[in-house]
Amino acid sequence: MIKFTAVPITLDAAAGVDAPRTITGIAVPWDVVANASGQKVMFKRGAFDLNAKPARLLENHDGRPIGMVTELVDMENGLAFSASFARSKQADDVVELIQMSAYDSVSVGAFPKKFKYNNDGVMIVSAADLMELSVVTNAAFPDAKIETIAASEADPEVEEEAIEPQPDTSLQEETMSQETPETVEATASVPTALFYSAPRSPIKTNADYLHHAVKAKLNPLSESAQWIAAADDAKSKMIQAADDSFTTNPAFSPVAYERNVVQVNIGARPVIDACGGTRAIPAAGMTISIPKITTNSTVATTAEGAAPSETGIVSSYVNGTVVKLAGLQRWSVELQDRSDPSFASIMLDNMTRSYRKATEVATIAAITAGGTQAATTAASAAGIQSFVSTESAAAYLATGDVVSAYTAGVSQWSLMQNAVDGSNRPLFSAGQPQNSAGSAEATTLFGNVLGVPLYVSSNMVSTTIDESAFLIVPSAIEIFESSQLMLEVNVPVSGEIEAMIYGYFCPIVTIAGGLRRFNLT
Repeated sequence: MIKFTAVPITLDAAAGVDAPRTITGIAVPWDVVANASGQKVMFKRGAFDLNAKPARLLENHDGRPIGMVTELVDMENGLAFSASFARSKQADDVVELIQMSAYDSVSVGAFPKKFKYNNDGVMIVSAADLMELSVVTNAAFPDAKIETIAASEADPEVEEEAIEPQPDTSLQEETMSQETPETVEATASVPTALFYSAPRSPIKTNADYLHHAVKAKLNPLSESAQWIAAADDAKSKMIQAADDSFTTNPAFSPVAYERNVVQVNIGARPVIDACGGTRAIPAAGMTISIPKITTNSTVATTAEGAAPSETGIVSSYVNGTVVKLAGLQRWSVELQDRSDPSFASIMLDNMTRSYRKATEVATIAAITAGGTQAATTAASAAGIQSFVSTESAAAYLATGDVVSAYTAGVSQWSLMQNAVDGSNRPLFSAGQPQNSAGSAEATTLFGNVLGVPLYVSSNMVSTTIDESAFLIVPSAIEIFESSQLMLEVNVPVSGEIEAMIYGYFCPIVTIAGGLRRFNLT
């Protein structure tokens, strides 16, 4: 399940015990990329069913409902929502924390039903089920804060039973002679100390401090004076290091560890993208069958009174086997609890990259096994030109569609960049108008070969040999994929944690002639 944070939200807490308390805001912005559950995700407009079963309102995704989502609205900038809080102790606490700005964000829990990946590895979700909406502390965007609080819930009256001794009239007269706010009086047999709570300060920036400092000077009895005094008191408690060098104070020069972790695990899927992406896998079964016409009907010129051409249509099934792609990691609870940056999030990102690589490798294997081997050609610019010109025509005759992608390994990519004419001018360079063989540049994994879009994959064979390039008609292959799932368990004996990432995958070659494999002479 994807957990995705987006705000702003507002709180409407009307006075009265029976009045509903609601929050409103944007649950998911459209076309915005964010990290959700270790995966880069972007939701398209209309991804959520506005009439689906109402989602639960939770606190920090902990599974305990504190209310319900009451309304969803598909707006231009995102999925707007309204949610009402229950009359429970936990819900009351959450409302109080929202009023204090301790909670200022919401996070959705969603199951993607229809999605694909772009060239940057971002999951583009076009259909999803909204399972829950959580009130959380950290927003995905800097400006995602609560803007206003419409009203606050009336404080319940507290009745106090007090002893009634003879009143001290002198003290009462002295008190009433001063200008004081309205209070509820209660007497006691012994004097009690007064307790003050620190004021909730609106001072967040240097500009706020200057603004209230001026107001405090103008009116020392104003609320601004209290806020300035509290800010100055907090500032005075800060501990400052000695004014000396790091040579005599090495304790004040800790090693600075960068939080960004270097990874060389390539998770791009250019071959899958060249095939048109993936589609959602059926809900059940380990075999997928696609019906295919193997013998077509015929129509011919027919003389008057003669029998028409008659050829029976013959069909069969093209079958594919669903496979599970899975990986396991095991780590200690110490690494889980005490690592910084979080080992679990880095581990999940690395496993996700490995999962995507496995799907790319499986697709290449399916094309190698089920595609058509091309006519032999040389490992040269002339050989590439021959491959495209010969096999693109053969692919059209086999499928009725034209090729729309040329996928190549790094060796062919390098060969194109190095190809020159008799005057040593590059053949595959847009900067050389004399030559228009295409475009293959070191700064991008995309280009074109004789007008056919080029996709470079690190998972294809790395030398210019057989299967170092494919010409692809997308209608000649179907690729089925489930969403990635995570299963996490504890190992009681050792206190370790195990996590398995897995998913189901099934590439099916439907027309062998629409997938042409490079064949070295």
